[in-house]
Amino acid sequence: MLKPVCIFTALCLPMTAGAIELTAADSAASQKIQYMQQRAGTDHSRMAAYIQADQVFTQWCGKPATVRDLKRITAQEGFTDLYSRLSEGKALGMTQTKALLINNNPNFCKEKK
Repeated sequence: MLKPVCIFTALCLPMTAGAIELTAADSAASQKIQYMQQRAGTDHSRMAAYIQADQVFTQWCGKPATVRDLKRITAQEGFTDLYSRLSEGKALGMTQTKALLINNNPNFCKEKK
């Protein structure tokens, strides 16, 4: 009985001792997800609005959204409208989401200076 335990330990111990290193992009993505989860809590409509805003930003601005971008976007009227529609149970496609977030908003992709 001791022999199988020793073999298992010898095989598994080296795998558990390694450290996991995140790239800068992975770390930024992790921080963004944590931010969205903290802000949304258990409100699935709010989480869906964050995810859709992130997807629209990535698609139309050509770069991943940062936490700073999400904070700026969620403070805008378009995000409030998006969240309101999602919380009413309305399904929105990317074109509709883009219309709510980007139309009449030339600063969607960039911060005001």
